[in-house]
Amino acid sequence: MNTYSTPQDLADEFQVSGEFVRRKAREGKWPVSKFGNAFRFSPEDREQIRDMVRSPVREPERKPEGIRELVEQLRRTEAK
Repeated sequence: MNTYSTPQDLADEFQVSGEFVRRKAREGKWPVSKFGNAFRFSPEDREQIRDMVRSPVREPERKPEGIRELVEQLRRTEAK
């Protein structure tokens, strides 16, 4: 079925609020089509969003501020 979805449809699917979906679309972080003032998501948009949600971006590890922190960080890494 090739129907466009509303922000609430996506919110229900991803278990988030409708405002969260609208904010992601408004900020350009999620693909979206606009019809007048209304956001609508094509099946292709939904698939791209699913891929984004499945593979979240990892935040870089904080750099140690001193030699002691560096040693502790190395020990934690070796312990894994």
